[in-house]
Amino acid sequence: MPPKTNRPTRSATAPKPSAKDKRRQELVRLQRAGDKARAAFEYSEANQHYDAALAIGLSSKGLLNPAQEFDLRDSRAFCLRRLGRLEAESAELKGMAALAKAAEDRPRQIKALNDLTQVATNLADFKAAERAAKSALRLAREISDRKLEADSLMALGDALRATRDPTRAQGSR
Repeated sequence: MPPKTNRPTRSATAPKPSAKDKRRQELVRLQRAGDKARAAFEYSEANQHYDAALAIGLSSKGLLNPAQEFDLRDSRAFCLRRLGRLEAESAELKGMAALAKAAEDRPRQIKALNDLTQVATNLADFKAAERAAKSALRLAREISDRKLEADSLMALGDALRATRDPTRAQGSR
């Protein structure tokens, strides 16, 4: 049987991935690596991966949509909390709330505000915690989302309980 003629292999005929496709693949790889490190309780390593993924995503317009950016930042904020870096987490959550507000993504904005309530309470910034919880509650009621309203009421109650004034939480019904 004669040898096969030199014909192009399948990989040789496939189109080469564009630079944007390569960046997108690298972003996904970094996010997965961050998720894997986070699952192994390696929060510093996870944040390095999330930081790199965000840097790639933000360097190219259209590579990350606001929801994807929010989710990456949310993962990073989670790790910051576990590392005890509450001030950094607070700054991250404020940025996430602003990002969700700009994208008109109320559920994500409410989540960021509720998380910010917890961090502000842990930092003993009770006025900021109450403001964030009330903002989240107002937004949840505007969109008539009962679950998010309940989450916001819980966050408000926790913030007010930390100031030892639970009766004020009851007035937010």
